[in-house]
Amino acid sequence: MYQQDYILRLLDLFFKSFDQWIHGTIEEKERTFLDFNEEMHRTFLKETPSFFREKDVGSIISYFEATYQGEERLARIEILSELVCIEAENRPVFREQLSKLHALLVYIDADSRTFSFDRQKKLQRIQELLKEKR
Repeated sequence: MYQQDYILRLLDLFFKSFDQWIHGTIEEKERTFLDFNEEMHRTFLKETPSFFREKDVGSIISYFEATYQGEERLARIEILSELVCIEAENRPVFREQLSKLHALLVYIDADSRTFSFDRQKKLQRIQELLKEKR
């Protein structure tokens, strides 16, 4: 019960931070995307963006399995998937991350006890983007 509350607070804090950045004031928007991305990775995933970029999906999942348990592991992978999605959409140089993002979302979908329409829409969107890329 306490762990579930912790996970919900963790996700809530992440999405509030993300929302503040998107809908922030002009001064806040002057922060670069990379600064925001770095800050979110360090705060919520305890690693840098390049740590995850340089690893393959299997290594990333192994990292999360070794570091976090149960629902918290899925929540952290969900946070990473959001950050990878934002990166891929806003920075064309990171488009190669789409297949990694797809694999992470499939992993969450298979392990999660919660169905998510949003996750399904993201999976479809990623598949479309991957088809366009070919």
